[in-house]
Amino acid sequence: MSAFGKEPAELSLAAAFHWAVSRYKSQAPQILALLLGWASVWLIVEFLVVSSGSAPGRPIWLVLHLGYFWGTAYWEVAILRSAFDTFETAPQSWRSKLLDHRVALRFLAVKMLLLPAILIGTALLVAPGLYCMARLGPALFFVTQGQSGPKAALGLSNQVTQGRRGHLMLMCLSLLLFNMLGAALLGLGLIITVPISILICAHVFREQLIKRQCLNTS
Repeated sequence: MSAFGKEPAELSLAAAFHWAVSRYKSQAPQILALLLGWASVWLIVEFLVVSSGSAPGRPIWLVLHLGYFWGTAYWEVAILRSAFDTFETAPQSWRSKLLDHRVALRFLAVKMLLLPAILIGTALLVAPGLYCMARLGPALFFVTQGQSGPKAALGLSNQVTQGRRGHLMLMCLSLLLFNMLGAALLGLGLIITVPISILICAHVFREQLIKRQCLNTS
């Protein structure tokens, strides 16, 4: 028997939302600062693409956009780790969050594996894309923890989401609509909706999926 004793309670989006809102004031400044860093990578890459005059699909265009995915992986790892700080008594330093090269490369590998499946699934019928996010999206969180490679993280994600994928799909859809609402408010609403969404995902991962992993391995 694990320390948690029993299967975690059913996933409650309302409870996760309430928890995220209560942590917004303390965590949002750091998350928003990291999101600005993430956006700066995109701006730099687009400037270089325009300056190079390279057409889509050409080698320079491909290299620059691969550099974009690689560069943003560092910021995305740092963003998720900042959300995890809410659960830690001793938060990580900025350097350890942002400059973990091994984890960033693993995160990039998982992201490049998941992105085509999610985009194609969403473009075809929305539901397949949501299913892919619900079933395999948590792999990004397992990689961010620093203990799992891409293959192991995908396997863990597939394992711990069993029986919860319907709830997770609903959560993904709700967060998508939540951020669309934020974007509709001249984009300013994203300052609120994006950090809250990240905190909700971190809460569900730590309070639901990690506890299920512990039960499965006990």
